[in-house]
Amino acid sequence: MALQIKKQGEQRPESWREYQGVKFSIRGLDYKPYRVALERAGSVQFRDGLSLKGIGEDATVWYDLQAEAAGRYLIAGWDQDGITSEDGKPIPYSQDSAVDLLRSSDIGYDLYKWVLKQAAEIQADADQLRDDAVKKVLELYNYSRIGNSEKTRKIYAYLNKKMPDEPVYSEVASQIIEAFYVLVRGRRYEQGVMLPLSLHDIAAYCDSCEIGVTRHEFDAAIYALDNLYLELKAVKR
Repeated sequence: MALQIKKQGEQRPESWREYQGVKFSIRGLDYKPYRVALERAGSVQFRDGLSLKGIGEDATVWYDLQAEAAGRYLIAGWDQDGITSEDGKPIPYSQDSAVDLLRSSDIGYDLYKWVLKQAAEIQADADQLRDDAVKKVLELYNYSRIGNSEKTRKIYAYLNKKMPDEPVYSEVASQIIEAFYVLVRGRRYEQGVMLPLSLHDIAAYCDSCEIGVTRHEFDAAIYALDNLYLELKAVKR
């Protein structure tokens, strides 16, 4: 039996949050460039070995690496006139400015801790929305697949099982299911075997149609539907 894998869509939740009267645009903690930056930071930190001898004044401090990763990839922007220099001039957002803010300013460490907390909350909120969307879509899909016909009721009665409750109707969940049916029409096959829907397939659909939810939620729901669809097809075979 072959193991089928799917590519995961990149997660990019982002939100504006306020710190001491200044609004910052913060990305979710799972933002891929940030995770890669942390991995590389680990390599940079130990490139001179683990010995405590011979540490130079130019040695890299772990906090500086973490602050650079957060400044470059978790902070996505701030109010145009929200941050000023000592002489009162506005400091426009840039990745380098964000790194300097976390590394060198008097509020750097406290701001860094706040950014991490906000990034974690934003990611958790996005993940919860994704999970809720997937649950609603699967409930509606399963109910529409099983149906509420007389035949279905007899089968459940014969098996002495309770009929599943009709899920609360969701326009968004219905639209995602309709999108899935469109994607299924273009499914590719290899030597007669159905291939899973790819990220390219989903992206092509999103480029031509409105989806009504974030890509984070849409991708997860489509993949969940496709997993179920392929499992049901495998059982029938």
